[in-house]
Amino acid sequence: MKVSRFNWLLEIWKLVDKDPSETSIILHSGGASVSGMHVAASRKLKLPLEKKITVNGEALVGAMKLFPNNAELGFKDTGTSLVLSAKRRRVVLRRMLLGSPLRKSPDFKGKKFSAKVMRKAVPFLRSVVQGGVMQPILTGIQFTPGKKKNRVILESTDAAHRTGRLTVQIPMTVKNQVVPAADLDQALSLMQTKLQMQFVNGAVEIGDGTTTIRISLLNGKFPDLSKLPLLKTFKNRILLSRSRLDNAVKAAALLDDDRLVSLVIKDGRAAWLIRGSERGGFREPIGKTDLEDIEIVFDSHWLDTAQDLGSDFMLVYKNSKAPVLFHTANRLLWMSPIVKAMPTLDE
Repeated sequence: MKVSRFNWLLEIWKLVDKDPSETSIILHSGGASVSGMHVAASRKLKLPLEKKITVNGEALVGAMKLFPNNAELGFKDTGTSLVLSAKRRRVVLRRMLLGSPLRKSPDFKGKKFSAKVMRKAVPFLRSVVQGGVMQPILTGIQFTPGKKKNRVILESTDAAHRTGRLTVQIPMTVKNQVVPAADLDQALSLMQTKLQMQFVNGAVEIGDGTTTIRISLLNGKFPDLSKLPLLKTFKNRILLSRSRLDNAVKAAALLDDDRLVSLVIKDGRAAWLIRGSERGGFREPIGKTDLEDIEIVFDSHWLDTAQDLGSDFMLVYKNSKAPVLFHTANRLLWMSPIVKAMPTLDE
Protein backbone atom coordinates (compact mmCIF):
# COMPACT_ATOMS: atom_id res chain seq x y z
CA MET A 1 0.00 0.00 0.00
CA LYS A 2 1.24 3.47 -0.90
CA VAL A 3 1.76 6.02 1.87
CA SER A 4 -0.59 8.39 0.02
CA ARG A 5 -3.37 5.79 0.14
CA PHE A 6 -2.99 5.30 3.87
CA ASN A 7 -2.98 9.09 4.36
CA TRP A 8 -6.34 9.19 2.55
CA LEU A 9 -7.68 6.76 5.15
CA LEU A 10 -6.43 9.00 7.96
CA GLU A 11 -8.23 12.10 6.64
CA ILE A 12 -11.10 11.32 9.02
CA TRP A 13 -8.83 12.35 11.90
CA LYS A 14 -9.31 16.04 11.09
CA LEU A 15 -12.93 15.75 12.22
CA VAL A 16 -11.81 15.19 15.83
CA ASP A 17 -8.38 16.82 15.74
CA LYS A 18 -9.50 19.69 18.02
CA ASP A 19 -11.67 17.51 20.25
CA PRO A 20 -10.04 17.14 23.72
CA SER A 21 -12.20 14.10 24.46
CA GLU A 22 -10.57 12.00 21.74
CA THR A 23 -6.90 11.15 21.24
CA SER A 24 -7.11 7.73 19.61
CA ILE A 25 -7.73 6.29 16.19
CA ILE A 26 -8.72 2.67 15.66
CA LEU A 27 -7.15 0.66 12.83
CA HIS A 28 -8.45 -2.73 11.76
CA SER A 29 -8.51 -5.01 8.74
CA GLY A 30 -11.40 -3.07 7.18
CA GLY A 31 -10.16 0.51 7.68
CA ALA A 32 -10.15 3.11 10.44
CA SER A 33 -12.53 4.92 12.77
CA VAL A 34 -12.55 7.82 15.23
CA SER A 35 -15.14 8.86 17.79
CA GLY A 36 -15.17 12.29 19.44
CA MET A 37 -17.60 14.00 21.75
CA HIS A 38 -19.80 15.32 18.91
CA VAL A 39 -18.44 13.70 15.73
CA ALA A 40 -17.71 10.07 14.83
CA ALA A 41 -16.36 8.80 11.53
CA SER A 42 -15.16 5.66 9.79
CA ARG A 43 -13.58 4.96 6.42
CA LYS A 44 -13.15 1.69 4.60
CA LEU A 45 -9.78 0.46 3.32
CA LYS A 46 -8.32 -3.04 3.46
CA LEU A 47 -5.34 -3.08 5.84
CA PRO A 48 -2.86 -5.93 6.51
CA LEU A 49 -3.90 -6.20 10.17
CA GLU A 50 -5.32 -9.30 11.85
CA LYS A 51 -6.52 -7.56 15.02
CA LYS A 52 -7.90 -4.17 15.92
CA ILE A 53 -5.25 -1.78 17.19
CA THR A 54 -5.71 1.61 18.82
CA VAL A 55 -2.96 4.26 18.62
CA ASN A 56 -2.62 7.96 19.28
CA GLY A 57 -4.26 9.72 16.34
CA GLU A 58 -2.17 12.88 16.40
CA ALA A 59 1.04 10.87 16.57
CA LEU A 60 -0.01 8.60 13.70
CA VAL A 61 -1.04 11.45 11.39
CA GLY A 62 2.14 13.36 12.23
CA ALA A 63 4.35 10.31 11.75
CA MET A 64 3.02 9.71 8.25
CA LYS A 65 4.49 13.06 7.18
CA LEU A 66 7.91 11.52 7.72
CA PHE A 67 7.40 9.16 4.78
CA PRO A 68 7.40 9.98 1.03
CA ASN A 69 3.88 9.82 -0.42
CA ASN A 70 4.85 7.46 -3.23
CA ALA A 71 6.65 4.96 -0.97
CA GLU A 72 5.30 1.48 -0.16
CA LEU A 73 4.17 1.29 3.45
CA GLY A 74 4.81 -1.75 5.62
CA PHE A 75 2.72 -2.75 8.68
CA LYS A 76 3.64 -4.89 11.66
CA ASP A 77 1.63 -5.45 14.83
CA THR A 78 4.03 -6.55 17.59
CA GLY A 79 1.28 -6.91 20.15
CA THR A 80 2.37 -3.85 22.11
CA SER A 81 3.06 -1.50 19.18
CA LEU A 82 2.28 -0.74 15.56
CA VAL A 83 5.39 -0.53 13.40
CA LEU A 84 5.16 1.37 10.11
CA SER A 85 8.06 1.34 7.67
CA ALA A 86 8.90 2.82 4.28
CA LYS A 87 12.15 3.69 2.47
CA ARG A 88 14.19 2.16 5.32
CA ARG A 89 12.49 4.52 7.79
CA ARG A 90 10.53 3.09 10.68
CA VAL A 91 8.01 4.53 13.12
CA VAL A 92 6.92 2.71 16.27
CA LEU A 93 3.56 3.70 17.81
CA ARG A 94 2.60 2.28 21.19
CA ARG A 95 -0.76 0.55 21.41
CA MET A 96 -3.28 2.39 23.56
CA LEU A 97 -5.05 0.19 26.09
CA LEU A 98 -8.22 2.29 26.10
CA GLY A 99 -10.02 3.43 23.01
CA SER A 100 -13.49 4.08 21.66
CA PRO A 101 -15.41 0.97 20.58
CA LEU A 102 -16.11 0.39 16.91
CA ARG A 103 -19.48 1.80 15.88
CA LYS A 104 -21.96 -0.15 13.84
CA SER A 105 -22.30 1.18 10.30
CA PRO A 106 -25.59 3.08 9.83
CA ASP A 107 -28.38 1.64 7.74
CA PHE A 108 -29.20 4.40 5.27
CA LYS A 109 -32.80 4.50 4.07
CA GLY A 110 -32.80 7.41 1.63
CA LYS A 111 -31.65 7.67 -1.96
CA LYS A 112 -28.22 8.90 -2.97
CA PHE A 113 -27.82 12.40 -4.34
CA SER A 114 -25.03 14.58 -5.70
CA ALA A 115 -22.64 15.88 -3.06
CA LYS A 116 -22.29 19.10 -5.08
CA VAL A 117 -25.72 20.22 -3.89
CA MET A 118 -24.62 20.43 -0.27
CA ARG A 119 -21.02 21.43 -0.98
CA LYS A 120 -22.25 24.60 -2.67
CA ALA A 121 -24.86 25.43 -0.05
CA VAL A 122 -23.04 24.85 3.23
CA PRO A 123 -20.02 27.22 2.83
CA PHE A 124 -22.40 30.13 2.13
CA LEU A 125 -24.49 29.39 5.21
CA ARG A 126 -21.41 28.75 7.33
CA SER A 127 -20.03 32.18 6.44
CA VAL A 128 -23.17 33.77 7.90
CA VAL A 129 -22.31 32.52 11.39
CA GLN A 130 -18.53 32.90 11.26
CA GLY A 131 -16.94 35.68 13.27
CA GLY A 132 -18.40 34.94 16.69
CA VAL A 133 -21.86 34.14 17.96
CA MET A 134 -23.01 34.03 21.58
CA GLN A 135 -25.11 30.83 21.56
CA PRO A 136 -24.10 27.34 20.33
CA ILE A 137 -27.41 26.98 18.45
CA LEU A 138 -26.38 29.95 16.29
CA THR A 139 -23.34 28.08 14.95
CA GLY A 140 -25.62 25.71 13.09
CA ILE A 141 -27.68 25.28 9.93
CA GLN A 142 -31.38 24.53 10.34
CA PHE A 143 -33.01 21.96 8.04
CA THR A 144 -36.69 22.82 7.45
CA PRO A 145 -39.10 20.99 5.11
CA GLY A 146 -40.04 22.90 1.97
CA LYS A 147 -43.48 23.10 0.40
CA LYS A 148 -42.65 20.64 -2.38
CA LYS A 149 -41.45 17.04 -2.21
CA ASN A 150 -37.72 16.61 -1.58
CA ARG A 151 -37.29 20.37 -1.09
CA VAL A 152 -35.35 21.34 2.03
CA ILE A 153 -34.88 24.91 3.28
CA LEU A 154 -31.46 25.55 4.82
CA GLU A 155 -31.03 28.58 7.09
CA SER A 156 -28.36 30.08 9.31
CA THR A 157 -28.33 33.30 11.33
CA ASP A 158 -26.29 35.19 13.89
CA ALA A 159 -29.62 36.57 15.23
CA ALA A 160 -28.29 40.12 15.04
CA HIS A 161 -26.83 41.15 11.70
CA ARG A 162 -27.07 38.40 9.09
CA THR A 163 -29.40 35.62 7.99
CA GLY A 164 -28.87 33.29 5.04
CA ARG A 165 -31.40 31.03 3.35
CA LEU A 166 -31.51 28.75 0.34
CA THR A 167 -33.51 25.78 -0.88
CA VAL A 168 -31.99 22.48 -2.02
CA GLN A 169 -33.53 19.40 -3.57
CA ILE A 170 -32.40 16.37 -1.59
CA PRO A 171 -34.26 13.12 -0.76
CA MET A 172 -34.31 13.21 3.04
CA THR A 173 -36.89 13.73 5.77
CA VAL A 174 -36.26 16.80 7.93
CA LYS A 175 -37.99 18.48 10.86
CA ASN A 176 -36.18 21.68 11.89
CA GLN A 177 -32.99 19.90 12.99
CA VAL A 178 -29.90 22.10 13.49
CA VAL A 179 -26.49 20.76 12.40
CA PRO A 180 -23.16 22.42 13.36
CA ALA A 181 -22.12 24.34 10.23
CA ALA A 182 -18.35 23.87 10.61
CA ASP A 183 -18.60 20.10 11.25
CA LEU A 184 -20.98 19.63 8.34
CA ASP A 185 -18.76 21.61 5.98
CA GLN A 186 -15.72 19.56 6.94
CA ALA A 187 -17.63 16.27 6.70
CA LEU A 188 -18.81 17.06 3.18
CA SER A 189 -15.21 17.69 2.10
CA LEU A 190 -14.48 14.01 2.79
CA MET A 191 -17.38 12.68 0.72
CA GLN A 192 -17.25 11.34 -2.84
CA THR A 193 -19.58 12.45 -5.63
CA LYS A 194 -22.72 10.67 -4.35
CA LEU A 195 -23.89 10.56 -0.75
CA GLN A 196 -26.80 9.82 1.59
CA MET A 197 -27.97 11.79 4.60
CA GLN A 198 -30.44 11.02 7.36
CA PHE A 199 -31.38 12.21 10.85
CA VAL A 200 -31.30 9.46 13.49
CA ASN A 201 -31.41 9.68 17.31
CA GLY A 202 -30.17 13.22 17.78
CA ALA A 203 -27.57 13.14 15.00
CA VAL A 204 -27.16 13.48 11.27
CA GLU A 205 -25.51 10.57 9.47
CA ILE A 206 -23.71 11.07 6.17
CA GLY A 207 -22.25 8.33 3.99
CA ASP A 208 -20.95 7.69 0.48
CA GLY A 209 -20.39 3.94 0.67
CA THR A 210 -16.79 4.30 1.81
CA THR A 211 -16.83 7.02 4.45
CA THR A 212 -19.47 7.35 7.17
CA ILE A 213 -19.76 10.34 9.49
CA ARG A 214 -22.11 10.97 12.40
CA ILE A 215 -22.54 14.52 13.76
CA SER A 216 -24.52 15.31 16.91
CA LEU A 217 -27.27 17.89 16.48
CA LEU A 218 -27.30 21.21 18.31
CA ASN A 219 -29.86 21.62 21.08
CA GLY A 220 -31.68 24.84 21.84
CA LYS A 221 -34.25 27.18 20.35
CA PHE A 222 -33.36 28.32 16.85
CA PRO A 223 -34.54 31.90 16.10
CA ASP A 224 -37.90 32.28 14.35
CA LEU A 225 -37.03 33.58 10.88
CA SER A 226 -40.57 33.58 9.53
CA LYS A 227 -40.95 37.33 10.14
CA LEU A 228 -38.05 38.35 7.91
CA PRO A 229 -39.22 40.74 5.15
CA LEU A 230 -40.06 38.94 1.93
CA LEU A 231 -38.37 39.72 -1.37
CA LYS A 232 -41.58 41.13 -2.86
CA THR A 233 -41.87 43.73 -0.08
CA PHE A 234 -38.71 45.57 -1.20
CA LYS A 235 -39.20 48.33 -3.76
CA ASN A 236 -35.66 49.52 -4.53
CA ARG A 237 -33.17 47.24 -6.25
CA ILE A 238 -29.72 47.54 -7.77
CA LEU A 239 -27.50 44.97 -9.51
CA LEU A 240 -24.06 44.61 -7.94
CA SER A 241 -20.79 42.99 -8.99
CA ARG A 242 -18.81 40.86 -6.56
CA SER A 243 -15.48 42.06 -7.96
CA ARG A 244 -16.36 45.68 -7.19
CA LEU A 245 -17.55 44.74 -3.72
CA ASP A 246 -14.30 42.81 -3.17
CA ASN A 247 -12.32 45.97 -3.93
CA ALA A 248 -14.39 48.00 -1.49
CA VAL A 249 -13.99 45.46 1.31
CA LYS A 250 -10.20 45.36 0.77
CA ALA A 251 -10.04 49.15 0.79
CA ALA A 252 -12.01 49.31 4.03
CA ALA A 253 -9.48 47.00 5.70
CA LEU A 254 -6.63 49.24 4.55
CA LEU A 255 -8.08 52.70 5.09
CA ASP A 256 -10.73 52.64 7.81
CA ASP A 257 -10.19 51.49 11.39
CA ASP A 258 -13.95 50.83 11.69
CA ARG A 259 -13.93 48.96 8.37
CA LEU A 260 -17.20 50.50 7.19
CA VAL A 261 -18.36 50.30 3.59
CA SER A 262 -21.10 52.62 2.29
CA LEU A 263 -23.36 52.09 -0.69
CA VAL A 264 -23.90 55.66 -1.91
CA ILE A 265 -26.38 56.72 -4.56
CA LYS A 266 -26.19 60.39 -5.49
CA ASP A 267 -27.22 62.32 -8.60
CA GLY A 268 -28.03 59.18 -10.58
CA ARG A 269 -24.75 57.36 -9.86
CA ALA A 270 -23.99 54.54 -7.43
CA ALA A 271 -20.67 53.71 -5.79
CA TRP A 272 -19.08 51.92 -2.87
CA LEU A 273 -17.43 54.49 -0.60
CA ILE A 274 -14.88 54.19 2.23
CA ARG A 275 -14.14 57.15 4.48
CA GLY A 276 -11.24 56.48 6.80
CA SER A 277 -11.09 59.30 9.34
CA GLU A 278 -7.33 58.92 9.79
CA ARG A 279 -5.88 56.94 6.87
CA GLY A 280 -7.86 58.05 3.80
CA GLY A 281 -10.74 57.08 1.52
CA PHE A 282 -11.71 55.09 -1.54
CA ARG A 283 -14.45 55.15 -4.16
CA GLU A 284 -15.44 52.12 -6.29
CA PRO A 285 -17.96 53.11 -8.99
CA ILE A 286 -20.97 50.87 -9.59
CA GLY A 287 -22.72 52.72 -12.44
CA LYS A 288 -25.71 54.81 -13.38
CA THR A 289 -29.08 54.35 -11.72
CA ASP A 290 -32.47 56.03 -11.54
CA LEU A 291 -32.83 55.36 -7.80
CA GLU A 292 -33.19 58.21 -5.34
CA ASP A 293 -30.19 59.49 -3.37
CA ILE A 294 -29.40 57.32 -0.34
CA GLU A 295 -26.51 56.04 1.75
CA ILE A 296 -26.52 52.59 3.36
CA VAL A 297 -23.59 51.75 5.64
CA PHE A 298 -22.32 48.20 6.24
CA ASP A 299 -19.72 46.57 8.43
CA SER A 300 -17.28 45.08 5.92
CA HIS A 301 -16.91 41.95 8.08
CA TRP A 302 -20.56 41.13 7.41
CA LEU A 303 -20.13 41.75 3.68
CA ASP A 304 -17.80 38.75 3.43
CA THR A 305 -20.92 36.60 3.24
CA ALA A 306 -22.32 38.57 0.31
CA GLN A 307 -19.20 37.62 -1.63
CA ASP A 308 -20.38 33.97 -1.54
CA LEU A 309 -23.53 34.80 -3.50
CA GLY A 310 -21.88 34.66 -6.91
CA SER A 311 -20.28 36.97 -9.47
CA ASP A 312 -23.37 39.21 -9.68
CA PHE A 313 -26.27 39.63 -7.29
CA MET A 314 -29.17 41.95 -6.56
CA LEU A 315 -29.44 44.24 -3.55
CA VAL A 316 -32.96 45.28 -2.58
CA TYR A 317 -33.83 47.72 0.19
CA LYS A 318 -36.54 49.91 1.71
CA ASN A 319 -34.45 52.65 3.31
CA SER A 320 -31.07 53.21 4.98
CA LYS A 321 -32.13 51.80 8.36
CA ALA A 322 -34.19 48.68 7.66
CA PRO A 323 -32.56 45.29 6.88
CA VAL A 324 -31.57 44.90 3.23
CA LEU A 325 -31.65 41.74 1.15
CA PHE A 326 -28.90 40.44 -1.13
CA HIS A 327 -30.15 37.72 -3.45
CA THR A 328 -29.50 35.56 -6.47
CA ALA A 329 -31.83 33.03 -8.10
CA ASN A 330 -31.69 30.62 -5.14
CA ARG A 331 -29.84 32.37 -2.31
CA LEU A 332 -31.11 34.99 0.11
CA LEU A 333 -29.00 37.01 2.54
CA TRP A 334 -30.61 39.48 4.92
CA MET A 335 -28.24 42.01 6.47
CA SER A 336 -28.68 44.86 8.93
CA PRO A 337 -27.00 48.15 7.98
CA ILE A 338 -25.06 50.33 10.38
CA VAL A 339 -27.24 53.24 11.52
CA LYS A 340 -24.99 56.15 12.48
CA ALA A 341 -24.27 59.72 11.53
CA MET A 342 -21.71 59.89 8.74
CA PRO A 343 -19.54 62.80 7.54
CA THR A 344 -20.73 64.86 4.60
CA LEU A 345 -20.12 63.17 1.25
CA ASP A 346 -16.79 64.20 -0.19
CA GLU A 347 -16.90 63.58 -3.89
